[in-house]
Amino acid sequence: MGKFVLVRIGQRCIALLPDKDVELGAVGVNDDLFISREAGPSGYVYSVELRRRPN
Repeated sequence: MGKFVLVRIGQRCIALLPDKDVELGAVGVNDDLFISREAGPSGYVYSVELRRRPN
């Protein structure tokens, strides 16, 4: 269905994507997450990018 879930345990963050889970490590409140998808041979392939902003 193309949905995803972000799990936070303290500052630790895990992205649960339709095709995989991605451990992001410590994510601050000022950091940005970008989730994208591309067509793959057997469906969509998802990726997540963490961009840290200076404090």
